[in-house]
Amino acid sequence: MCMPALALSLKGIMKQMSGNTSSGKALLSDFNAATAKAVLKRYAADARSAGSVATGKGAAQTRDLVERFDKMATTADAAAQGTLDEAAYRKAFLSIAADCKSCHSAYK
Repeated sequence: MCMPALALSLKGIMKQMSGNTSSGKALLSDFNAATAKAVLKRYAADARSAGSVATGKGAAQTRDLVERFDKMATTADAAAQGTLDEAAYRKAFLSIAADCKSCHSAYK
């Protein structure tokens, strides 16, 4: 799959992630542990879905995307499964947001 076709395939997932990021940002000023866990679980699920869309496509850029999505899913899963207080959530959210930004900087 060439990069434009892959980008089109990822568009819906990226839109979901964007909405999740809005919810995640709101939690930075009004923290709720249950909502924070749900946001992190959505990030993990979306990252796994995005990674599966790109898996096995072969190109170096595509393999890089898969690795980035795997990293995001791992970060989100680890945070969602642990004890989640405001500080732990902030750390995880900012790490995930940095992953998002790095990918957008490289590929958008």
